[in-house]
Amino acid sequence: MKSLYTKKDIGYEFSSIVLILPLALTFYFLLNLVGAPSFLLMGVPFFLTIFFIRQYGRSEKVNEYIKSVGEIGSSLSVLTDVDQVTEKFIMKSQELFNADIVFLFNNHNQWLELDKAYDKPHLLPKDTHSIRLGEGIARMVLSTNEPVIYTKSNDFKQFSISSVPDEIESVLCIPMTHNNQTGGILLLGSNRKSAFKDYHLKILELLGSYYIVALEKARYVTEALLKSERCALTSLYNYRYLEDRLHYEMERMQKKDIEDLSVIMLDIDRFKVVNDTYGHQSGNDILKELAKVLKGVLPEDGTVGRYGGEEFIYLLPGFSKSEALEFAEKLRETIRQHTFSIIPDLSSDKRKIEVNITTSIGVTSAPFDTDEAMALLRNADRALYIGAKQAGRDRVAVYVK
Repeated sequence: MKSLYTKKDIGYEFSSIVLILPLALTFYFLLNLVGAPSFLLMGVPFFLTIFFIRQYGRSEKVNEYIKSVGEIGSSLSVLTDVDQVTEKFIMKSQELFNADIVFLFNNHNQWLELDKAYDKPHLLPKDTHSIRLGEGIARMVLSTNEPVIYTKSNDFKQFSISSVPDEIESVLCIPMTHNNQTGGILLLGSNRKSAFKDYHLKILELLGSYYIVALEKARYVTEALLKSERCALTSLYNYRYLEDRLHYEMERMQKKDIEDLSVIMLDIDRFKVVNDTYGHQSGNDILKELAKVLKGVLPEDGTVGRYGGEEFIYLLPGFSKSEALEFAEKLRETIRQHTFSIIPDLSSDKRKIEVNITTSIGVTSAPFDTDEAMALLRNADRALYIGAKQAGRDRVAVYVK
């Protein structure tokens, strides 16, 4: 078990005793010899000495806490994954204050949902139950937006806090506020009485501010990454990502991590007619619905993305040419049988109508057809337009050298 006191703390306490003991003994003998006047002679200096020593010790501890908080803040700032930021914040908060439990709640329109929980010595799986405002310590802090500290269990037993274990004696709880909005509540608990001091509130609030900044940064990076990798209309991967992924999968094949790599390219038949008949917004609705269909049948370890316009691509690592052809045939039939509901924006009648579409599909595979990444795309494109489109549409064609 980790010691609650460092060598520096023990050294400080020993030095304090060495300094105070002579004063205490002198004060004791003077009190017996002189009586009440000894308070003026030694009492005031004695108590002032104790006060200043304690204040110095407290300031030293505060400085150590502030230094630790700064280091934790720096470590959080380099993370770009939201879950990693939160998990590290929870673990570092526990470590800094030697807490036995740590609860982090998210505020959803005055309801608290438990986001992350630590119960010594492990992080717990996410609990999906919500806690309503108005009951319990966390709910009270959300209601008042003021931090609280309790040094013994009798001080907070009046609150119904079923989520806090019975053995908890001390509680530290703060609102997590950003831009005048309380985004959540952080609660720390200890099995020891008087485990938390008043200045711990400010230290924890400082640590919380570092966490909020790091969390905002991680969210921004995640959103920026999604925008750079995803098609805004369909939420599928875009061409830029597909090209990078294709090179990555080709390298895996060349290293013998996978034996085959197949590419399937599909195109909506006569999509211009759809746009001209129903309007471009209706065309966009069909593209978005088709994207859901494509994702719904995506094989494990595969990747699907929008190549451009009404063209889509599957990257299928580990699929031979015959396996890719079989998948493509099932995909074509699935799309053919799917009914798309749209509201024509070129018609004055805004009622929903149902339409069906067909697709033409090209299939190619490495290393059977080529061992070069971009050639694989060109092969799929050639199979699509020469083998499927020009042959009548609504069919699957394989690349032929």
